[in-house]
Amino acid sequence: MALTYYEVLGVNETASAKEIKEAYRRLIFEHHPDRNKDPNAQNRAASINEAYNTLSDASKRALYNEKLKLQRNTSQQNTAQESGQRSAEPRPVPDYKCDRCGCRDTSIRMTLFHSVVSMIFVTNRSGKAGIWCSRCRAFESAKYTFLSGLFGWWGFPWGPIYTIGALFNNARGGEQPKRENATILSILAYRKYQEGNFKEAYWALKESLRLYPNNELSPLLEHMKSMQLVEKPFDFWGIAAAAPAVIVSIVLAGLIYKTANAPSGYEARYTPPVSSASAVVSPSSAGKEDPSRKRVNALVNQLADIVERRSPVTGTIHRGNKIIRQHVLDRSKFDAGELNGIANLIYAELKVSPDPDGFIASSFFNAKMLALSIDVINAIENGGPIDVSANGVIRLGKDEQIARWLDSSQFRDKYQDLCGKLFRYQKQYTPGKSFQAMEAEWSDLDRQCKVMQSQLDEFKMIGDQDAFNGMVDVYNKAARRTNNHAHQLHFRATVQKKLDLAFNRCLDVNIIMSKFSEVDLTSHATEIDSIPDPKQAR
Repeated sequence: MALTYYEVLGVNETASAKEIKEAYRRLIFEHHPDRNKDPNAQNRAASINEAYNTLSDASKRALYNEKLKLQRNTSQQNTAQESGQRSAEPRPVPDYKCDRCGCRDTSIRMTLFHSVVSMIFVTNRSGKAGIWCSRCRAFESAKYTFLSGLFGWWGFPWGPIYTIGALFNNARGGEQPKRENATILSILAYRKYQEGNFKEAYWALKESLRLYPNNELSPLLEHMKSMQLVEKPFDFWGIAAAAPAVIVSIVLAGLIYKTANAPSGYEARYTPPVSSASAVVSPSSAGKEDPSRKRVNALVNQLADIVERRSPVTGTIHRGNKIIRQHVLDRSKFDAGELNGIANLIYAELKVSPDPDGFIASSFFNAKMLALSIDVINAIENGGPIDVSANGVIRLGKDEQIARWLDSSQFRDKYQDLCGKLFRYQKQYTPGKSFQAMEAEWSDLDRQCKVMQSQLDEFKMIGDQDAFNGMVDVYNKAARRTNNHAHQLHFRATVQKKLDLAFNRCLDVNIIMSKFSEVDLTSHATEIDSIPDPKQAR
Protein backbone atom coordinates (compact mmCIF):
# COMPACT_ATOMS: atom_id res chain seq x y z
CA MET A 1 0.00 0.00 0.00
CA ALA A 2 1.36 3.45 -0.93
CA LEU A 3 2.57 5.71 1.82
CA THR A 4 0.30 8.52 2.93
CA TYR A 5 1.53 12.09 2.69
CA TYR A 6 1.93 12.12 6.46
CA GLU A 7 4.12 9.03 6.28
CA VAL A 8 6.17 10.56 3.47
CA LEU A 9 6.99 13.54 5.69
CA GLY A 10 7.27 11.41 8.82
CA VAL A 11 4.73 13.37 10.88
CA ASN A 12 1.53 12.53 12.73
CA GLU A 13 -1.84 13.27 11.16
CA THR A 14 -2.42 15.81 13.94
CA ALA A 15 0.85 17.64 13.18
CA SER A 16 0.73 21.42 13.16
CA ALA A 17 1.61 23.53 10.12
CA LYS A 18 4.92 24.42 11.77
CA GLU A 19 5.83 20.75 12.32
CA ILE A 20 4.96 19.93 8.70
CA LYS A 21 7.15 22.77 7.42
CA GLU A 22 10.07 21.73 9.62
CA ALA A 23 9.81 18.10 8.47
CA TYR A 24 9.65 19.19 4.83
CA ARG A 25 12.72 21.42 5.09
CA ARG A 26 14.72 18.68 6.80
CA LEU A 27 13.73 15.98 4.27
CA ILE A 28 14.06 18.07 1.11
CA PHE A 29 17.52 19.20 2.26
CA GLU A 30 18.50 15.57 2.81
CA HIS A 31 17.06 14.15 -0.41
CA HIS A 32 17.57 16.99 -2.88
CA PRO A 33 19.24 15.55 -6.04
CA ASP A 34 21.96 18.22 -5.90
CA ARG A 35 23.07 16.90 -2.49
CA ASN A 36 22.00 13.26 -2.53
CA LYS A 37 23.56 11.14 -5.30
CA ASP A 38 21.20 8.21 -4.71
CA PRO A 39 19.42 7.30 -8.03
CA ASN A 40 16.06 7.42 -6.22
CA ALA A 41 16.72 10.85 -4.67
CA GLN A 42 14.86 12.70 -7.41
CA ASN A 43 11.73 10.54 -7.04
CA ARG A 44 11.93 10.85 -3.28
CA ALA A 45 12.23 14.66 -3.50
CA ALA A 46 9.23 14.77 -5.86
CA SER A 47 7.17 12.75 -3.35
CA ILE A 48 8.22 15.07 -0.53
CA ASN A 49 7.24 18.16 -2.56
CA GLU A 50 3.89 16.61 -3.50
CA ALA A 51 3.13 15.76 0.13
CA TYR A 52 4.11 19.20 1.37
CA ASN A 53 2.11 21.04 -1.32
CA THR A 54 -1.01 19.24 -0.11
CA LEU A 55 -0.48 19.31 3.66
CA SER A 56 0.75 22.93 3.79
CA ASP A 57 -2.52 24.16 2.26
CA ALA A 58 -5.35 24.11 4.82
CA SER A 59 -8.04 23.49 2.18
CA LYS A 60 -6.13 20.73 0.39
CA ARG A 61 -5.25 19.09 3.69
CA ALA A 62 -8.87 19.03 4.87
CA LEU A 63 -9.99 17.35 1.64
CA TYR A 64 -7.03 14.94 1.72
CA ASN A 65 -7.95 13.87 5.27
CA GLU A 66 -11.47 13.01 4.11
CA LYS A 67 -10.10 11.04 1.16
CA LEU A 68 -7.73 9.21 3.50
CA LYS A 69 -10.60 8.26 5.79
CA LEU A 70 -12.59 6.97 2.81
CA GLN A 71 -9.64 4.93 1.51
CA ARG A 72 -9.19 3.29 4.89
CA ASN A 73 -12.86 2.40 5.21
CA THR A 74 -12.91 0.98 1.69
CA SER A 75 -9.70 -0.93 2.36
CA GLN A 76 -11.24 -2.48 5.47
CA GLN A 77 -14.29 -3.51 3.43
CA ASN A 78 -12.13 -5.18 0.77
CA THR A 79 -10.07 -6.95 3.43
CA ALA A 80 -13.24 -8.23 5.08
CA GLN A 81 -14.58 -9.55 1.77
CA GLU A 82 -11.30 -11.32 0.94
CA SER A 83 -11.19 -12.98 4.35
CA GLY A 84 -14.91 -13.75 4.41
CA GLN A 85 -14.41 -17.48 4.00
CA ARG A 86 -11.89 -17.58 6.84
CA SER A 87 -13.81 -15.37 9.26
CA ALA A 88 -17.16 -16.31 10.70
CA GLU A 89 -18.11 -12.66 11.23
CA PRO A 90 -16.74 -10.40 8.46
CA ARG A 91 -16.45 -6.70 9.14
CA PRO A 92 -19.56 -4.69 8.25
CA VAL A 93 -19.80 -2.54 5.13
CA PRO A 94 -18.89 1.11 5.90
CA ASP A 95 -21.88 3.25 6.78
CA TYR A 96 -21.55 6.64 5.04
CA LYS A 97 -24.00 9.28 6.18
CA CYS A 98 -24.28 13.06 6.46
CA ASP A 99 -21.89 14.43 9.07
CA ARG A 100 -24.42 17.11 10.03
CA CYS A 101 -27.86 15.49 10.13
CA GLY A 102 -26.97 11.79 9.90
CA CYS A 103 -29.22 11.01 6.92
CA ARG A 104 -28.24 8.41 4.31
CA ASP A 105 -29.68 9.46 0.97
CA THR A 106 -28.29 9.61 -2.53
CA SER A 107 -27.42 13.30 -2.27
CA ILE A 108 -24.54 12.76 0.18
CA ARG A 109 -21.18 13.86 -1.19
CA MET A 110 -17.67 14.37 0.09
CA THR A 111 -17.31 18.16 -0.24
CA LEU A 112 -14.78 20.87 0.52
CA PHE A 113 -15.94 24.44 1.15
CA HIS A 114 -13.41 27.28 1.08
CA SER A 115 -13.24 30.22 3.47
CA VAL A 116 -11.05 33.35 3.53
CA VAL A 117 -10.31 35.62 6.48
CA SER A 118 -8.11 38.71 6.02
CA MET A 119 -6.51 41.29 8.29
CA ILE A 120 -4.90 44.17 6.34
CA PHE A 121 -1.73 42.55 4.97
CA VAL A 122 -2.49 38.97 6.10
CA THR A 123 -4.89 36.69 4.23
CA ASN A 124 -5.65 33.23 5.60
CA ARG A 125 -7.25 30.59 3.38
CA SER A 126 -8.77 27.49 4.94
CA GLY A 127 -11.33 24.85 4.13
CA LYS A 128 -13.84 22.51 5.75
CA ALA A 129 -14.27 19.04 4.28
CA GLY A 130 -16.90 16.48 5.16
CA ILE A 131 -19.69 14.27 3.88
CA TRP A 132 -22.99 16.14 3.70
CA CYS A 133 -26.40 15.74 2.09
CA SER A 134 -27.62 18.42 -0.31
CA ARG A 135 -29.62 20.22 2.39
CA CYS A 136 -26.70 20.40 4.80
CA ARG A 137 -24.34 21.40 1.98
CA ALA A 138 -26.50 24.47 1.46
CA PHE A 139 -26.11 25.41 5.14
CA GLU A 140 -22.35 24.75 5.10
CA SER A 141 -22.00 26.77 1.92
CA ALA A 142 -23.90 29.65 3.55
CA LYS A 143 -21.67 29.55 6.64
CA TYR A 144 -18.36 29.71 4.81
CA THR A 145 -19.62 32.00 2.05
CA PHE A 146 -20.88 34.64 4.49
CA LEU A 147 -17.67 34.27 6.54
CA SER A 148 -15.59 34.97 3.42
CA GLY A 149 -17.93 37.73 2.27
CA LEU A 150 -17.59 39.57 5.59
CA PHE A 151 -13.92 39.03 6.44
CA GLY A 152 -12.17 37.93 3.25
CA TRP A 153 -11.86 41.19 1.32
CA TRP A 154 -9.77 43.22 3.73
CA GLY A 155 -6.32 41.74 3.02
CA PHE A 156 -3.90 43.38 0.62
CA PRO A 157 -3.32 42.29 -2.09
CA TRP A 158 -4.67 38.71 -2.07
CA GLY A 159 -7.86 39.14 -0.02
CA PRO A 160 -10.21 40.06 -2.90
CA ILE A 161 -8.65 37.49 -5.25
CA TYR A 162 -8.93 34.58 -2.81
CA THR A 163 -12.42 35.66 -1.73
CA ILE A 164 -13.72 35.62 -5.31
CA GLY A 165 -12.26 32.13 -5.72
CA ALA A 166 -13.91 30.95 -2.48
CA LEU A 167 -17.30 32.38 -3.48
CA PHE A 168 -17.09 30.74 -6.90
CA ASN A 169 -16.13 27.36 -5.40
CA ASN A 170 -18.91 27.48 -2.79
CA ALA A 171 -21.49 28.67 -5.34
CA ARG A 172 -21.06 25.52 -7.41
CA GLY A 173 -21.58 23.31 -4.39
CA GLY A 174 -18.02 23.12 -3.13
CA GLU A 175 -15.15 20.98 -4.33
CA GLN A 176 -16.37 17.38 -4.83
CA PRO A 177 -13.77 14.74 -5.84
CA LYS A 178 -15.44 12.44 -8.36
CA ARG A 179 -13.68 9.15 -7.69
CA GLU A 180 -14.15 9.29 -3.92
CA ASN A 181 -17.82 10.26 -4.25
CA ALA A 182 -18.35 7.42 -6.74
CA THR A 183 -16.99 5.01 -4.12
CA ILE A 184 -19.28 6.43 -1.40
CA LEU A 185 -22.34 6.14 -3.66
CA SER A 186 -21.53 2.59 -4.78
CA ILE A 187 -21.27 1.46 -1.13
CA LEU A 188 -24.51 3.32 -0.35
CA ALA A 189 -26.17 1.56 -3.30
CA TYR A 190 -25.02 -1.80 -1.93
CA ARG A 191 -26.50 -1.06 1.51
CA LYS A 192 -29.79 0.19 0.06
CA TYR A 193 -30.03 -2.90 -2.13
CA GLN A 194 -29.52 -5.16 0.87
CA GLU A 195 -32.22 -3.25 2.77
CA GLY A 196 -34.64 -3.79 -0.11
CA ASN A 197 -34.81 -0.11 -1.04
CA PHE A 198 -34.22 -0.73 -4.75
CA LYS A 199 -35.26 2.77 -5.81
CA GLU A 200 -32.60 4.48 -3.65
CA ALA A 201 -30.07 1.79 -4.63
CA TYR A 202 -30.72 2.46 -8.31
CA TRP A 203 -30.32 6.25 -7.95
CA ALA A 204 -27.15 5.88 -5.88
CA LEU A 205 -25.57 3.44 -8.34
CA LYS A 206 -26.56 5.59 -11.31
CA GLU A 207 -24.90 8.66 -9.75
CA SER A 208 -21.82 6.60 -8.88
CA LEU A 209 -21.35 5.44 -12.46
CA ARG A 210 -22.01 8.92 -13.79
CA LEU A 211 -19.18 10.29 -11.65
CA TYR A 212 -16.74 7.44 -12.32
CA PRO A 213 -17.50 4.61 -14.81
CA ASN A 214 -17.12 1.02 -13.55
CA ASN A 215 -17.56 -1.85 -15.99
CA GLU A 216 -18.17 -4.35 -13.19
CA LEU A 217 -21.17 -2.42 -11.83
CA SER A 218 -22.72 -1.42 -15.15
CA PRO A 219 -24.61 -4.75 -15.64
CA LEU A 220 -26.17 -4.36 -12.18
CA LEU A 221 -27.43 -0.90 -13.14
CA GLU A 222 -28.99 -2.31 -16.33
CA HIS A 223 -30.65 -5.05 -14.30
CA MET A 224 -32.10 -2.55 -11.83
CA LYS A 225 -33.22 -0.30 -14.66
CA SER A 226 -35.35 -3.15 -16.02
CA MET A 227 -37.32 -3.08 -12.77
CA GLN A 228 -39.04 0.09 -14.11
CA LEU A 229 -38.05 2.26 -11.17
CA VAL A 230 -39.30 5.86 -11.20
CA GLU A 231 -36.84 8.64 -11.93
CA LYS A 232 -35.33 10.63 -9.09
CA PRO A 233 -37.32 13.76 -8.16
CA PHE A 234 -35.81 17.21 -8.56
CA ASP A 235 -33.48 18.10 -5.68
CA PHE A 236 -34.11 21.73 -4.71
CA TRP A 237 -31.30 21.75 -2.15
CA GLY A 238 -28.85 20.73 -4.87
CA ILE A 239 -28.92 24.26 -6.30
CA ALA A 240 -29.57 26.08 -3.01
CA ALA A 241 -25.84 26.00 -2.18
CA ALA A 242 -25.30 28.67 -4.85
CA ALA A 243 -27.77 31.09 -3.23
CA PRO A 244 -25.47 32.43 -0.44
CA ALA A 245 -22.67 33.22 -2.89
CA VAL A 246 -25.13 34.94 -5.24
CA ILE A 247 -26.53 37.02 -2.36
CA VAL A 248 -23.07 38.03 -1.13
CA SER A 249 -21.95 38.89 -4.67
CA ILE A 250 -25.02 41.08 -5.28
CA VAL A 251 -24.57 42.91 -1.96
CA LEU A 252 -20.86 43.50 -2.57
CA ALA A 253 -21.49 44.62 -6.15
CA GLY A 254 -24.07 47.10 -4.84
CA LEU A 255 -21.64 48.45 -2.24
CA ILE A 256 -18.87 48.80 -4.82
CA TYR A 257 -21.23 50.59 -7.23
CA LYS A 258 -22.45 52.91 -4.48
CA THR A 259 -18.90 53.69 -3.34
CA ALA A 260 -17.66 54.29 -6.88
CA ASN A 261 -20.53 56.63 -7.71
CA ALA A 262 -20.82 58.43 -4.39
CA PRO A 263 -19.26 61.88 -4.06
CA SER A 264 -16.40 62.37 -1.64
CA GLY A 265 -17.22 62.84 2.00
CA TYR A 266 -16.92 66.62 1.80
CA GLU A 267 -17.53 67.53 -1.86
CA ALA A 268 -21.27 67.02 -1.52
CA ARG A 269 -21.49 68.86 1.80
CA TYR A 270 -19.47 72.03 1.56
CA THR A 271 -17.71 74.36 -0.84
CA PRO A 272 -13.90 74.22 -0.52
CA PRO A 273 -12.06 77.50 0.11
CA VAL A 274 -11.44 79.54 -3.03
CA SER A 275 -9.64 82.61 -1.68
CA SER A 276 -8.04 83.86 1.48
CA ALA A 277 -10.94 86.27 1.98
CA SER A 278 -13.71 83.68 1.75
CA ALA A 279 -14.76 81.12 4.31
CA VAL A 280 -15.98 77.62 3.68
CA VAL A 281 -19.70 77.40 4.36
CA SER A 282 -21.54 74.13 4.85
CA PRO A 283 -25.15 73.94 3.64
CA SER A 284 -26.01 72.35 6.99
CA SER A 285 -24.63 75.35 8.87
CA ALA A 286 -25.66 78.12 6.46
CA GLY A 287 -26.60 81.27 8.31
CA LYS A 288 -24.84 80.16 11.48
CA GLU A 289 -21.57 81.38 12.91
CA ASP A 290 -19.26 78.45 13.55
CA PRO A 291 -16.02 79.70 15.13
CA SER A 292 -14.31 76.33 14.80
CA ARG A 293 -15.01 76.09 11.07
CA LYS A 294 -13.85 79.66 10.58
CA ARG A 295 -10.56 78.87 12.33
CA VAL A 296 -10.06 75.73 10.26
CA ASN A 297 -10.91 77.61 7.08
CA ALA A 298 -8.30 80.24 7.91
CA LEU A 299 -5.72 77.47 8.46
CA VAL A 300 -6.68 75.84 5.14
CA ASN A 301 -6.24 79.16 3.35
CA GLN A 302 -2.86 79.55 5.06
CA LEU A 303 -1.92 76.09 3.75
CA ALA A 304 -3.11 76.99 0.23
CA ASP A 305 -1.03 80.21 0.35
CA ILE A 306 2.10 78.21 1.22
CA VAL A 307 1.49 75.78 -1.64
CA GLU A 308 0.96 78.67 -4.07
CA ARG A 309 4.20 80.40 -3.03
CA ARG A 310 6.31 77.20 -3.09
CA SER A 311 5.03 75.77 -6.41
CA PRO A 312 7.34 77.13 -9.14
CA VAL A 313 6.07 78.02 -12.59
CA THR A 314 7.29 75.56 -15.23
CA GLY A 315 5.66 77.14 -18.29
CA THR A 316 2.48 78.55 -19.77
CA ILE A 317 -0.15 77.20 -22.16
CA HIS A 318 -2.87 78.92 -24.18
CA ARG A 319 -6.41 77.65 -23.87
CA GLY A 320 -8.56 79.76 -26.15
CA ASN A 321 -8.04 83.39 -25.12
CA LYS A 322 -6.88 82.28 -21.68
CA ILE A 323 -3.24 81.97 -20.62
CA ILE A 324 -2.69 79.29 -17.96
CA ARG A 325 0.48 79.14 -15.93
CA GLN A 326 1.77 75.65 -15.22
CA HIS A 327 3.13 74.88 -11.75
CA VAL A 328 4.77 71.80 -10.27
CA LEU A 329 4.37 70.44 -6.73
CA ASP A 330 8.11 70.19 -6.03
CA ARG A 331 8.36 68.76 -2.49
CA SER A 332 11.98 69.81 -2.12
CA LYS A 333 10.73 73.42 -1.91
CA PHE A 334 8.60 72.77 1.20
CA ASP A 335 9.27 72.62 4.92
CA ALA A 336 7.44 69.65 6.47
CA GLY A 337 7.68 71.22 9.94
CA GLU A 338 5.75 74.30 8.80
CA LEU A 339 2.95 72.13 7.36
CA ASN A 340 2.91 69.89 10.43
CA GLY A 341 2.31 72.98 12.56
CA ILE A 342 -0.82 73.79 10.52
CA ALA A 343 -1.94 70.14 10.59
CA ASN A 344 -1.62 69.99 14.39
CA LEU A 345 -3.74 73.13 14.81
CA ILE A 346 -6.46 71.63 12.57
CA TYR A 347 -6.29 68.36 14.50
CA ALA A 348 -6.85 70.22 17.77
CA GLU A 349 -10.07 71.64 16.30
CA LEU A 350 -11.08 68.21 15.03
CA LYS A 351 -10.89 66.75 18.54
CA VAL A 352 -13.13 69.35 20.18
CA SER A 353 -15.52 70.39 17.39
CA PRO A 354 -18.41 68.63 15.68
CA ASP A 355 -17.60 67.70 12.11
CA PRO A 356 -20.84 66.40 10.54
CA ASP A 357 -19.74 66.78 6.91
CA GLY A 358 -16.08 65.81 7.29
CA PHE A 359 -14.62 69.21 6.35
CA ILE A 360 -12.26 69.41 9.35
CA ALA A 361 -11.21 65.76 8.95
CA SER A 362 -10.45 66.26 5.26
CA SER A 363 -8.50 69.46 5.98
CA PHE A 364 -6.33 67.71 8.59
CA PHE A 365 -5.84 64.67 6.34
CA ASN A 366 -4.62 66.82 3.43
CA ALA A 367 -2.32 68.99 5.55
CA LYS A 368 -0.80 65.99 7.31
CA MET A 369 -0.52 63.92 4.14
CA LEU A 370 1.30 66.72 2.33
CA ALA A 371 3.74 67.08 5.24
CA LEU A 372 4.37 63.30 5.39
CA SER A 373 4.85 63.14 1.62
CA ILE A 374 7.51 65.85 1.85
CA ASP A 375 9.33 63.86 4.56
CA VAL A 376 9.22 60.60 2.58
CA ILE A 377 10.14 61.95 -0.87
CA ASN A 378 12.91 64.21 0.43
CA ALA A 379 14.30 61.41 2.63
CA ILE A 380 14.63 59.16 -0.41
CA GLU A 381 16.31 61.98 -2.32
CA ASN A 382 18.79 62.57 0.50
CA GLY A 383 19.29 58.92 1.45
CA GLY A 384 17.65 59.31 4.85
CA PRO A 385 15.39 56.81 6.68
CA ILE A 386 11.68 56.70 5.79
CA ASP A 387 10.35 54.30 8.46
CA VAL A 388 8.95 56.96 10.79
CA SER A 389 7.19 58.93 8.04
CA ALA A 390 5.89 55.80 6.29
CA ASN A 391 4.47 54.49 9.55
CA GLY A 392 2.95 57.92 10.13
CA VAL A 393 1.03 57.60 6.84
CA ILE A 394 -0.32 54.21 7.89
CA ARG A 395 -1.26 55.45 11.39
CA LEU A 396 -3.06 58.44 9.89
CA GLY A 397 -5.82 56.21 8.49
CA LYS A 398 -6.26 54.48 11.85
CA ASP A 399 -7.48 57.61 13.61
CA GLU A 400 -11.20 57.09 14.32
CA GLN A 401 -12.45 60.35 12.81
CA ILE A 402 -10.12 60.17 9.81
CA ALA A 403 -11.10 56.55 9.16
CA ARG A 404 -14.80 57.49 9.28
CA TRP A 405 -14.25 60.32 6.83
CA LEU A 406 -12.14 58.13 4.53
CA ASP A 407 -14.87 55.49 4.40
CA SER A 408 -17.29 58.02 2.94
CA SER A 409 -14.78 59.69 0.64
CA GLN A 410 -13.34 58.91 -2.77
CA PHE A 411 -9.84 58.62 -1.29
CA ARG A 412 -10.10 55.32 0.63
CA ASP A 413 -8.79 53.10 -2.20
CA LYS A 414 -6.11 55.62 -3.17
CA TYR A 415 -4.94 55.82 0.43
CA GLN A 416 -4.81 52.01 0.75
CA ASP A 417 -2.82 51.83 -2.50
CA LEU A 418 -0.33 54.34 -1.06
CA CYS A 419 -0.02 52.32 2.16
CA GLY A 420 0.61 49.16 0.15
CA LYS A 421 3.39 50.83 -1.85
CA LEU A 422 4.99 52.24 1.29
CA PHE A 423 4.87 48.83 2.96
CA ARG A 424 6.62 47.18 -0.01
CA TYR A 425 9.23 49.85 -0.66
CA GLN A 426 9.99 50.33 3.03
CA LYS A 427 11.22 46.72 3.18
CA GLN A 428 13.54 47.17 0.20
CA TYR A 429 14.80 50.69 0.82
CA THR A 430 18.11 51.08 2.63
CA PRO A 431 19.23 54.54 3.82
CA GLY A 432 22.62 55.67 2.63
CA LYS A 433 24.12 58.34 0.42
CA SER A 434 22.06 61.02 -1.23
CA PHE A 435 20.83 60.58 -4.78
CA GLN A 436 23.22 63.29 -5.96
CA ALA A 437 26.23 61.63 -4.26
CA MET A 438 25.28 58.22 -5.66
CA GLU A 439 24.88 59.68 -9.13
CA ALA A 440 28.33 61.31 -8.92
CA GLU A 441 29.84 58.05 -7.67
CA TRP A 442 28.18 56.10 -10.47
CA SER A 443 29.43 58.63 -13.03
CA ASP A 444 32.98 58.24 -11.73
CA LEU A 445 32.74 54.42 -11.76
CA ASP A 446 31.30 54.45 -15.26
CA ARG A 447 34.15 56.66 -16.46
CA GLN A 448 36.70 54.29 -14.89
CA CYS A 449 35.05 51.29 -16.57
CA LYS A 450 35.19 52.99 -19.93
CA VAL A 451 38.91 53.78 -19.47
CA MET A 452 39.63 50.16 -18.48
CA GLN A 453 37.57 48.89 -21.41
CA SER A 454 39.70 50.98 -23.77
CA GLN A 455 42.88 49.57 -22.21
CA LEU A 456 41.56 46.01 -22.53
CA ASP A 457 40.74 46.60 -26.19
CA GLU A 458 44.26 47.96 -26.70
CA PHE A 459 45.89 44.95 -24.97
CA LYS A 460 43.78 42.61 -27.02
CA MET A 461 44.69 44.37 -30.25
CA ILE A 462 48.46 44.25 -29.61
CA GLY A 463 48.25 40.69 -28.29
CA ASP A 464 49.52 41.41 -24.78
CA GLN A 465 47.70 38.49 -23.15
CA ASP A 466 49.34 38.84 -19.73
CA ALA A 467 48.35 42.47 -19.35
CA PHE A 468 44.86 41.65 -20.63
CA ASN A 469 44.35 38.80 -18.13
CA GLY A 470 45.74 40.89 -15.28
CA MET A 471 43.19 43.64 -15.87
CA VAL A 472 40.07 41.49 -16.52
CA ASP A 473 39.34 40.79 -12.84
CA VAL A 474 39.78 44.44 -11.90
CA TYR A 475 37.47 45.47 -14.73
CA ASN A 476 34.82 42.89 -13.78
CA LYS A 477 34.73 44.10 -10.17
CA ALA A 478 34.42 47.70 -11.29
CA ALA A 479 31.67 46.75 -13.75
CA ARG A 480 29.72 44.96 -11.01
CA ARG A 481 29.97 47.99 -8.74
CA THR A 482 28.88 50.26 -11.59
CA ASN A 483 25.87 48.06 -12.38
CA ASN A 484 24.94 47.87 -8.69
CA HIS A 485 25.02 51.67 -8.45
CA ALA A 486 22.91 51.91 -11.61
CA HIS A 487 20.31 49.53 -10.08
CA GLN A 488 20.22 51.55 -6.87
CA LEU A 489 19.76 54.80 -8.78
CA HIS A 490 16.97 53.25 -10.83
CA PHE A 491 15.31 51.95 -7.66
CA ARG A 492 15.44 55.35 -5.95
CA ALA A 493 14.19 57.22 -9.03
CA THR A 494 11.33 54.79 -9.67
CA VAL A 495 10.23 54.72 -6.03
CA GLN A 496 10.21 58.52 -5.97
CA LYS A 497 8.03 58.67 -9.07
CA LYS A 498 5.56 56.05 -7.88
CA LEU A 499 5.26 57.41 -4.36
CA ASP A 500 4.99 60.99 -5.63
CA LEU A 501 2.03 59.94 -7.81
CA ALA A 502 0.47 57.85 -5.02
CA PHE A 503 0.68 60.79 -2.59
CA ASN A 504 -0.76 63.18 -5.19
CA ARG A 505 -3.75 60.88 -5.72
CA CYS A 506 -4.54 61.13 -2.00
CA LEU A 507 -4.51 64.95 -2.00
CA ASP A 508 -7.58 67.05 -2.69
CA VAL A 509 -6.62 69.97 -4.92
CA ASN A 510 -9.69 71.88 -3.63
CA ILE A 511 -8.03 71.98 -0.21
CA ILE A 512 -4.29 72.37 -0.74
CA MET A 513 -4.28 74.07 -4.16
CA SER A 514 -7.43 76.18 -4.02
CA LYS A 515 -5.43 79.22 -5.13
CA PHE A 516 -5.03 77.76 -8.62
CA SER A 517 -7.87 77.80 -11.14
CA GLU A 518 -6.92 74.53 -12.87
CA VAL A 519 -4.92 71.75 -11.27
CA ASP A 520 -3.78 68.32 -12.43
CA LEU A 521 -1.48 66.44 -10.05
CA THR A 522 -1.67 63.14 -11.96
CA SER A 523 -0.97 64.18 -15.54
CA HIS A 524 1.73 61.49 -15.97
CA ALA A 525 -0.18 58.73 -14.17
CA THR A 526 -0.40 56.34 -17.15
CA GLU A 527 3.31 56.61 -17.88
CA ILE A 528 4.32 56.09 -14.23
CA ASP A 529 1.85 53.26 -13.60
CA SER A 530 3.28 51.37 -16.59
CA ILE A 531 6.75 51.28 -14.98
CA PRO A 532 7.31 47.86 -13.33
CA ASP A 533 7.70 47.82 -9.55
CA PRO A 534 11.38 48.38 -8.73
CA LYS A 535 13.53 45.95 -6.75
CA GLN A 536 16.52 47.09 -4.76
CA ALA A 537 19.83 45.55 -5.77
CA ARG A 538 21.49 43.63 -2.94
